[in-house]
Amino acid sequence: MHRSDVWRVGLAFLVLGRLALMDATAQNAPAAKAEPPRPSPRNAVVTDVGLRVEAAPEITLTAPNLAARSFAPANLLDTPQLEQVFTLRNAGRVPLILDRFKSSCGCTRVFLAGMEKGESEAEAGGEALGQTLKPEQEMRARVAIDLTALPPGPFQKTVSVYAQGTTRPVALLTLTGTLLPSVTFRPALLDFGQAAPGQARPVLLTVSYDPRLTANGPLPPLFSTNPDVRIAPVRTNPNSPPAPLPAGQRAETFAVTLVRESPLGFISGSIAFQPGLAVVPAVGALQPSALRLHPAFLQATALLTGQVTGDVVAEPPVAAFGNAPLGRASMRQIVLTGLRPEALANFKIASASLWVTARLLDASLPAPGANRPTALALELILSPEAPAGVLQTQVKITLANGQRLLIPITAYVTASPAMP
Repeated sequence: MHRSDVWRVGLAFLVLGRLALMDATAQNAPAAKAEPPRPSPRNAVVTDVGLRVEAAPEITLTAPNLAARSFAPANLLDTPQLEQVFTLRNAGRVPLILDRFKSSCGCTRVFLAGMEKGESEAEAGGEALGQTLKPEQEMRARVAIDLTALPPGPFQKTVSVYAQGTTRPVALLTLTGTLLPSVTFRPALLDFGQAAPGQARPVLLTVSYDPRLTANGPLPPLFSTNPDVRIAPVRTNPNSPPAPLPAGQRAETFAVTLVRESPLGFISGSIAFQPGLAVVPAVGALQPSALRLHPAFLQATALLTGQVTGDVVAEPPVAAFGNAPLGRASMRQIVLTGLRPEALANFKIASASLWVTARLLDASLPAPGANRPTALALELILSPEAPAGVLQTQVKITLANGQRLLIPITAYVTASPAMP
């Protein structure tokens, strides 16, 4: 199989929620008749009930209830958090009950307070608030973004404000910016290409980093989630000019190799920094470290890809079950192709999970001879007893010549209806 045919499997899961509808009551309301909610002319997904976001120098208002803050590029070594205070005002003629502040992700939190000086804040969780704003009354909403939970690069986070009696937000707060990397892996994808066992060439990995991260010692060690991958530092050649680096950064180079006994099949995994260990310069050995790894190290990662080819090839190289219904068996087929007729004789199949079994659709092989088939169909069965959640495992095929072929398996077992 050509390398361009190697595909990657990703699981994307959309969690759907529905907000409860509640009747709005206006206790102690003035005699004026309440105006019905109307869609905002700038954004049909936002309802205008009179809630306004007050103007501020750093805030951009595209509509009275649509506010945005754009931050300058940030670095985790300078600040672990970005925040903005929005002032909300009820410009309507009746009291407005704010029911919920919904953040687009768990890295974004909202803290509410009145406008009185020194008034304490309260975090707005996912539960109903019942926060009442009288006409012309104001309140503060401080939105904080935890940068340690974000990958480097551009980000956009939103906070939707809901009121009782509406199913759509009555205001939308948007925060955008860019998180600069303190540590960078180049390349971010380490591709071994296609190679026979023991013949994969090493791939060079350059780690550039802010020197402030190593003020108290050297870089923490790197590790691979793939047990067949080895990482070793590379001494720089004094006769070759160093690669250009961003201002103020340093770099180290590592050779990433596959062991000679690496199995056949799709190469996967990642390289990251190893928490809880440190290199002792005097002896060059790894020792347990009580130092907490800086979040900037945890954000750096490089992915592994490629394929080790041998006497047998699996197509597809990865078995992806996708959304698998809880309590129901699911099946996937893999075609095993032998480059030589005898490659598919006397092999063994083993699953690394109790929830996955494998069988040949036609387990009987014909007698040795020129008519022996060069392809067999392998059926993988996900048990109906598999528990809910993410399942990542593999099936190992051991050939008669000792070569091993690994077939990675991914599934998301869910009680919700299976996706088509």
